[in-house]
Amino acid sequence: MTQVNTFSLIETPNMLIISLNNKTYNIAKDHRNFAEIKEALATENYDVIPKLADVAAAINEYAIDSGIEVRDGVVYFNNRAVENYTTRRLLTMMDAGEPVQPVINFLSRLIKNPSRVAQQELHLFMEACNLTILEDGRILAYKRVRKDYRDVHSGKFDNSVGQVLSMPRYEVDDDRNNTCSYGFHFCSRSYLDHFGGERLMAVAVDPADVVSIPSDYNNAKGRATGYEVMFEIEDGYREIDYLESSPVYYRDSEDDDEEQDDFLKYYDSTEDDLEDDLEDDLEDDE
Repeated sequence: MTQVNTFSLIETPNMLIISLNNKTYNIAKDHRNFAEIKEALATENYDVIPKLADVAAAINEYAIDSGIEVRDGVVYFNNRAVENYTTRRLLTMMDAGEPVQPVINFLSRLIKNPSRVAQQELHLFMEACNLTILEDGRILAYKRVRKDYRDVHSGKFDNSVGQVLSMPRYEVDDDRNNTCSYGFHFCSRSYLDHFGGERLMAVAVDPADVVSIPSDYNNAKGRATGYEVMFEIEDGYREIDYLESSPVYYRDSEDDDEEQDDFLKYYDSTEDDLEDDLEDDLEDDE
């Protein structure tokens, strides 16, 4: 327990000014932890105030073994400032008060990718496709397969739910200018209409396993050493709209199931309204 040597509080309608052990914390009303800090003050739980007040400090503590650090609104890796789509996404989520651990997990995995070129290409892929990530930091991507769940190209690889596919890295083509070549393929939503297959699967791709992002179709597909087949998407773009409605997908959650049901009900009602508006416009034209 933190020993409290000095403490004072000034509260205004829009600000808490806390002095704790000769350090001052200015907590604006829109601070992500404003309510939690007020509760800590009410219960005299002063230990948690420094961590609640400093969002970046909390992130740095979580990412202490990864080399990732946030200082003055800038993300650093091993003391080198890093600015790309993913770090911007991290800072945006941090400012919005959203959980950032999944993004830290993504960056921690990406750092383990042995190819700096692949790391840079994957940022292009994430920016172009705005893909969701899983809680553990893997990318949630898509893959079309045959009716029997075998891959469309060779028919050799089983892509049924739960399968984990893998191949040596040296067998995957690392030249992004070879747009159709060796490796396990995954893609974003925008590429799905350019490739056939009776079934659509959601796959989890470890950023460390990505080898190249082909240059065609606006960086919308990738090659990797492997992936895990997570689940089958049976409701097409309707379900994908839900999956991509949040930056993070939390699987096996009852709350998530309820949230998905609510989203799809809203989605359907919106589609019905659009169809009604279109019919009205056509009648007016007549």
